[in-house]
Amino acid sequence: MAKKTYNERWSKICVVISGLLLTVFAFYLVYNLYVVTVVEHDLHAKASAETQWKFLTYSAERGLIYDANGYALASNTYDYIVQCTPKNFFSSATDESKVTQDQIIDEFVLVLGIDRAKMTESIMVDPKDTKDPLYKIGGFDLCKNVTAEQKEILAGWLKEHSVGGISFRACPQRYYNYGEFASQVIGYAQNTGTLEGIYGLEAYYNSVLSGTDGYRYAEVDARTEGVLPYSAPTIVEPVNGNNLVLNIDVNIQKIAEDACKSAYDKYAPKEGVCCIVMNPNTGAVLAMVSMPDYDLNDPYGAPYGMD
Repeated sequence: MAKKTYNERWSKICVVISGLLLTVFAFYLVYNLYVVTVVEHDLHAKASAETQWKFLTYSAERGLIYDANGYALASNTYDYIVQCTPKNFFSSATDESKVTQDQIIDEFVLVLGIDRAKMTESIMVDPKDTKDPLYKIGGFDLCKNVTAEQKEILAGWLKEHSVGGISFRACPQRYYNYGEFASQVIGYAQNTGTLEGIYGLEAYYNSVLSGTDGYRYAEVDARTEGVLPYSAPTIVEPVNGNNLVLNIDVNIQKIAEDACKSAYDKYAPKEGVCCIVMNPNTGAVLAMVSMPDYDLNDPYGAPYGMD
């Protein structure tokens, strides 16, 4: 009888303990569910959206700058950023076109003029060495301001020798058709993520010239990043910037610049030389010169007449 009572008590104790453990575990599950779905909802929703949805920006074309005759003084072009994925940066060719890592370094130094030490630090000696710290790097910018000509030469060589791990990202830049022509008036724009006016008319009319970027927001396949067929993407087309037409006439500006350069070379005035040519009837500025000037395509280079 005593043995039976003992077993009954032990059974009840086990049931109570089990019930308590299940209750605690249930509260634990409910608490974690609450944290994930309520407290950390924004965090997990953002992580999910980054995987399932792709936001792609379409850059607006910056407006051009013309003289009074319709000649383009400032136009748009592109240079490239070379991006590298170290673990794929090797030649996978199986014939005589295969090249070594040293040969890859030599080609990049030759075409891009990139520092050899930087190239040596960016390329894996053994692409199969998973312990190499470079193996874990998903990608980085290897070189910027690569011209279209350099890009074509390098891309052709990489394709010929089956070298992977390199991609090119186009980067819009401003091109000034006449170099130092009216440089103090036009100013210049640089790519700081988007083309942005830094000085002169480029800066003063930056909002007019810039336009508005567009975008596409679509649900994509997580592996290929292709837009899913049943998903209707949200697309906003870019609005290109407005063009700017000046009263400045290239012919009159050239005459004024030549006269100022002659005076500057002859007298070397400390305060420089300035000239403004205006239409006396309308007040329109037909030419505006300030010496020394500079090359708009190399705004940080030495100004005219200085070493």
